[in-house]
Amino acid sequence: MRKITLLAACLLAVFAFGCSEDDDNVNSSSGATLSASSADLYGLVDNRQIVYLQTDTTWQEDFSFVVTTRRDTVYITGDNSGWKLQAGEIPVINLNVTDGWIIQNGYYEKSGVSYSLVDIDPPPVILWPGLKTGDSRDGYFPPFPTSQDYTEPFFMYSYFGLYFTRRYAGREQIHVPGGSFNAYRFDVELFWTPSDDDPAATAQEYFVPSIGLVKHQLVGGFLRRNLSLVSYR
Repeated sequence: MRKITLLAACLLAVFAFGCSEDDDNVNSSSGATLSASSADLYGLVDNRQIVYLQTDTTWQEDFSFVVTTRRDTVYITGDNSGWKLQAGEIPVINLNVTDGWIIQNGYYEKSGVSYSLVDIDPPPVILWPGLKTGDSRDGYFPPFPTSQDYTEPFFMYSYFGLYFTRRYAGREQIHVPGGSFNAYRFDVELFWTPSDDDPAATAQEYFVPSIGLVKHQLVGGFLRRNLSLVSYR
């Protein structure tokens, strides 16, 4: 029970969830290579603002459930030397793009009223070049610093404190409040330790070139989360 509670806390602001079999029309052609550039697929555009609708469904021990909804705004700023992602006004993670590789090379630590970038070594690989349908990669995100003065942690393209296997599943037509898209889908399994056989949580991430993340679904313990694009500019 403690691990389930901890997972819900760790993933409290991860982007998204909910599982619907109606959406699982994945093109799994083994010869399909991801054609979009890394930065384009992730919507890494200076002064980008993205608004998401987040819906959490939490199952209770008495077999009832609680549903909460909210809007989250993400800001992206930077250039090819580094991309800062902010949860509202709070900087959280930094991404680096090099020759088709995207890595999370750091997180932002608060000191007084300012924030400074703290390097992660080795940095987790978020996306890699030459990606074909069915390709996967294992990795690990170090824990989010618990000393941070945040109202809640923020997880975009990151699963702090968890091991992961991330697989490119092909293209899929999806529908979100912000529109209908033929998106690139990634399936993620999350583990407490690298020796675990059963994932502690699973997620699906959907990306559209020139926009970025448009939908994210996660199931972990008693938590079901859906994150859907509302608007971007």
